[in-house]
Amino acid sequence: MNRPERKNINVATKEKVKKFLKEQTEPVFISAIVKSVGVDCHSVKLALTMLNVRTNKDRRVKLK
Repeated sequence: MNRPERKNINVATKEKVKKFLKEQTEPVFISAIVKSVGVDCHSVKLALTMLNVRTNKDRRVKLK
């Protein structure tokens, strides 16, 4: 089942992801962001493309 790709998200979602990442001292997995923020994985991934983040080889993300 292919889902249509999301092109927009709520601004509050982006801000929640940004706030969560600012509170972290170490890189975190996307699944940890999904659990903490309480939004779906697709919205988190879209928010991460809008933020200035660094992804390491383990696929963990952190704000630059």
